[in-house]
Amino acid sequence: MIARYHRPARRSAGAVSRFLGDTRGSPIIEFVLIAPILVTMVIGAADIGRYVMLNQKLSRTASTLGDLVAREKQLVAADYAGIFAAADQTLTPFEIGDHGLLVLTIAEVESDGTVRITDRQSSPASSTLSGRFGNVSETLTGEPAGLMSNIGDRLIISEVRYEYDAWMLDLLNQDSDLYHVAYFRPRH
Repeated sequence: MIARYHRPARRSAGAVSRFLGDTRGSPIIEFVLIAPILVTMVIGAADIGRYVMLNQKLSRTASTLGDLVAREKQLVAADYAGIFAAADQTLTPFEIGDHGLLVLTIAEVESDGTVRITDRQSSPASSTLSGRFGNVSETLTGEPAGLMSNIGDRLIISEVRYEYDAWMLDLLNQDSDLYHVAYFRPRH
């Protein structure tokens, strides 16, 4: 009778050693451990691609805005609407909407040597973001030295701001407010 009680112990010891020696499920375990890392890398690579493309488009948009204004001698409200619509097209597939701001600022050197903002337009008007150079009739601050030295010199400043909603950078607490500026002199 004693032998009967020891047999299940031997059988269970054999089952445990067979279980521990079985390697048929090991690829699944490896995949479960590596899959989250691979998914994170794929999403991160896609996010970096979006970030780089958006930065290039913002830079191009700032240049396009300034270039379109520099060509014209006089602008009216309808001209600005067309220029902002063209800029919106250069940002495709991204949209300014609630995420960004386009600002055109024109400044001129006055007879006393101060540089005053003579015109400022922005789109969309409902944006909570703001430009960095001031408003109409204010003294221009922050312009690069040497761009305006003679009385009557004009400077066109185009700014583009965009609040980038990243997929992965938010996890790293990175700043997602992208900003590009371009300076132009009138060509007329």
